[in-house]
Amino acid sequence: MRKIALVGAGGIIAGAHAKAWRGIESAEVAAAVETDAAAAEKARERFGCPVFASLEEALEKSSADLVDLCTPTPTHAPLAIRAIEAGCDVICEKPIARNLKDAEAMIEAAARAGRRLFIGHVVRFFPEYVKARALVGELALGRVRTARLSRVGGPMERWFADEAASGGVLLDLSIHDLDWLLWTFGPAASIHAVRSGEGGKQYVLARVRMASGLVAFVESSWTHPHFAPSFDLAGERGVLSHAMRERGDVLRLSAAGEAEREIPVPRITGTPFQVELSHFMDVMDGRAEPVVTARDAMDALRLALAGLESIERGEPVTLQTDAS
Repeated sequence: MRKIALVGAGGIIAGAHAKAWRGIESAEVAAAVETDAAAAEKARERFGCPVFASLEEALEKSSADLVDLCTPTPTHAPLAIRAIEAGCDVICEKPIARNLKDAEAMIEAAARAGRRLFIGHVVRFFPEYVKARALVGELALGRVRTARLSRVGGPMERWFADEAASGGVLLDLSIHDLDWLLWTFGPAASIHAVRSGEGGKQYVLARVRMASGLVAFVESSWTHPHFAPSFDLAGERGVLSHAMRERGDVLRLSAAGEAEREIPVPRITGTPFQVELSHFMDVMDGRAEPVVTARDAMDALRLALAGLESIERGEPVTLQTDAS
C-alpha cells in the first residue's frame, strides 16, 4: 500500500487526482498539504485525511512515501527536490518546471537519490490520443503530412493569469499537444508562435515543423466558453479527426473515394488520471516501463519555451535535433 501526500489540495487538479487515487486499491491519500486556511478546511472535508501547512510537516507527521504535486508550476522544483531528498518518489503535474534549469535539477535529484520522478502528461493516457498514435504507427493514414491540434477553454484566474508564473496558455495548454506531437512523430525542428490577449485571456497559434517534415498547427485558448480539445491528422491515405465535445468516444477517418467511417476508441476503467496514476504505480512496482519519462517532459518544456521565445522575437525559433 502506497501512502500519498497530496500537495496543493485546494486546486482543481488535486480533486481529480484524489478521485483517481480512491479508485486504486494499492494507494491511499494519507495526508494533504494546503497553505490557504479556507482551502485547507475544505480539503479536510473532501479528502478525509489530515491537512498540513507544509510538505515538511506532512512528511514528518504522516506515513506518506509518495508525494503528488498539484501546485503552481514555479513550486515544482523546490517541492519535488525536498520530497526526493526526504526519501519519497514524486508524481508532479505538467509542466515539469517553469524553466529548463529547474527541470534538470529535479531529474538530477531523483537520479542521485535513486527515487522515481513522474510527470503528469495525462494526454498520453487519453484513449483517443493513444488510438490516434497507434493508427499513425500502423500507417493507417500513410505518411502524415500535416496536423492540427486544438485545446481551448475559458478564462483563467489566480496564478495562471501571471505569465511569469504559468507561462500563459502556451505552457499550460499547448504543452499537452506539443508533448503528444513529440511522442508520436519524434523531435521538432522549429516552432513559430503568435499570441493575442494577455493574462488569463490569451490565444496562441503555433506552427511546429517536425524533423520528419510534418507541419503541425497547435492552437490553445483561454478565451472560449467551453473546454474543447480536438485534432485532425492528414496523411497520404486520408484524414483522421476527433472532437471531444462533438464526437464522443470515436475517431473519424475520411479517405479519398470512401465513405467516412467511425473508429471506436477503447474504453478505459476510470478517468485518464486514474489510468495514469495506476500506470505510475505499476512502474514503481516493476510491472511496466514508463509511458512518459521526466526527460520526455523536459523535451516538451523545451519546445514550449521555444514557442514563448518565438512570440517575443516575432520569428521562428530553431531547435537542436539529433539530426542537426
